[in-house]
Amino acid sequence: MPASPASGPCMDPAAARSPLATATPSRRWSRLMAYGQWAVPLIYLMSGSLWILGSDNLIAALTGDPDRLAGLQTLKGLLYVLATAVLLYLLLRPLLRRLTESHRLLEASEQRYRSLFFSNPVPMWIYTPESLEILAVNDAALAFHGSRREEFLALRLPALWPEQDGTRLAEHLAAARSALDQLPESMHRLRTRSGGYRDVVLLDCPAGTQEHPAARLVAVHDRTAERQARHEREETSRRLREAQSIAGIGYWEINPATGYGHFSDELYRLLGRKPPESAGWRPLGELFASPSSAPHLQCIEQRLSLIRLGLTTHVDDQFAITDADGETRRFLILADGFEDGTGRPMVRGILQDITRAAPTVMPDLPFRRLVDVMPDGLLVLEGERAIFANPAFRLEFCLGQDPLADVTLPALVVDEDRERFTQWLLQAPAEGEALLLTPAPLMHRRDHSVFRAGIVQQVTRHDGRLYRLLFVRDLSDAERMRDALAAGNAELQALARRLFSLQEDERRAISRDLHDDIGQAITAMKLSAHAAMDDEDPATRREELGEIVALADATVVKLRDISTLLRPPQLDALGLEASIRWQAGRLLRSSDISLDLQLTPLPARPAREVEQACFRIAQECLTNVVRHAHAGQVTVSLHDVDGQWLELRVQDDGDGFDPAGAAGLGLVVMRERAQGAGGLLKMHTAPGAGTLVELRLPYQPSAASPN
Repeated sequence: MPASPASGPCMDPAAARSPLATATPSRRWSRLMAYGQWAVPLIYLMSGSLWILGSDNLIAALTGDPDRLAGLQTLKGLLYVLATAVLLYLLLRPLLRRLTESHRLLEASEQRYRSLFFSNPVPMWIYTPESLEILAVNDAALAFHGSRREEFLALRLPALWPEQDGTRLAEHLAAARSALDQLPESMHRLRTRSGGYRDVVLLDCPAGTQEHPAARLVAVHDRTAERQARHEREETSRRLREAQSIAGIGYWEINPATGYGHFSDELYRLLGRKPPESAGWRPLGELFASPSSAPHLQCIEQRLSLIRLGLTTHVDDQFAITDADGETRRFLILADGFEDGTGRPMVRGILQDITRAAPTVMPDLPFRRLVDVMPDGLLVLEGERAIFANPAFRLEFCLGQDPLADVTLPALVVDEDRERFTQWLLQAPAEGEALLLTPAPLMHRRDHSVFRAGIVQQVTRHDGRLYRLLFVRDLSDAERMRDALAAGNAELQALARRLFSLQEDERRAISRDLHDDIGQAITAMKLSAHAAMDDEDPATRREELGEIVALADATVVKLRDISTLLRPPQLDALGLEASIRWQAGRLLRSSDISLDLQLTPLPARPAREVEQACFRIAQECLTNVVRHAHAGQVTVSLHDVDGQWLELRVQDDGDGFDPAGAAGLGLVVMRERAQGAGGLLKMHTAPGAGTLVELRLPYQPSAASPN
């Protein structure tokens, strides 16, 4: 298996052919092997020659006996064989050890490179340029092509290329057969097993083995997604340029510190300039060549400086430029600040030609946002034609997104006020003055609802044109609030008069009770006491003292009744539930009305003013039942609501009445008591349907009013 460097799938050809391509120990081993193949025979030849010549002369000098000479020759041969064996062992031992270790390292290296080949995430295969057979393929290539290994190895190289690219494949194979080095990267289109096509970059380098010396390795880098993305970007850019050309919009990006930037070709054409032949950084002043546009250039440069200094982040402006033919064209410029990849402050935006669209936009654009959030409706007229309406005007008259060309202003006024409105509209006020239509006319919306409108018109001039501004305000809410306030004031005044009258009546009643009953009783007790003092008869004195005691008891009862009327002592002693039970029993004990009490104990005792308000309202309701309802049954219930409110319900089956025709102030007094304690009172009644009074009060008067 061919070796692959760590830096890529293909080894550098020069390094692959060099004998010094291995590590330093391998180079020393190679030199040692080259030296050893000549040194061992030479040493053996020299040592053998010296041994033969030297040993023969030495033996001949030692003895002349032939038998002894033969024995010495035999011993000499044995010694020579032993010595040469030891010498060969010593010489060949390091060589064999190196050879064994090199073979082991070669096998390990081949296994590593084989593993790198098959596990490499880059699709790769090895082929022969002569037979076009595929010798090996890694897993990434199988996944890329969508085939199994045996299927891929059964293919020939042309099966991977589309038929129409046969010429390009032939050129590549011709270069591969003649090249000994890695071929330059080249773009190809390959065919997958599913019939699809992938755009790839091929790397082709030598990967010869002993069995296939001309074999080459191919690495595939898929560029399909990149080419599709580039194509989509180019198509999007083309469509964007077409849309900008149709809409009259040019794009630009400027460095505010230098005044240089990139400008689209459409931007040059909008400003009557010829686009430059080469793209690059251009000065902003290059766009504004006419003298009439110099003030606008200065204004734009000032706005860009504000963005660069961080004083603003947005540019939204309009300007006009007069061309060589004397025609004035209006432009809208929008820009925002940003930072590029190096942290440098930049500004990018658009420039739009709004000459033809000028009548459909707000003439004074810098105040557009203020106009959009105005609570009053605004309609801008140029002559008799409406050209702009803010969101409040569209909402007020239910226009939605309908074009203003369909809006006829007099048609929004009711018939009886239309002529007066038309005459007022013809009264053009002086420039800068406001003209109010009085009295306020009635206007109607598209949903046929009618409202009273306050209308003011004003004439203003912009870019040499006169515009009429109509401000419309709905006065219906103000009138309803005024009427409700007047009704509330009248009700409060009547309530105050009634309260003063009730207070005086109550004082007169207390005074009368004190004078007629308590005073006379005390006078009688005084006279009886004087009579008893003068009477000498014990029986008569005892009788007179008994009369004094009886008068005192009656006086105490009357004083207790008066105190109860002012504030029931049961509220302080027994609480709200017992007080309502006592009061209901006391009021209904002499009537034929059946009483049903459903008083549930409250989890906590309400505040004093809440208890008093609830008791007085219950007292007023029961008094009304006895006096006016002609009822056969009344139900009084008291229970807790969510641990925050108490609810009192008084319901009878009496005659009922029309709430709109009620002339008394009892309901007003009860409602004021409820609101004063932070609660809410509701009454449900109708003629012949009985009456239901619902009262909800907080346990503490500081709680919010219930819904």
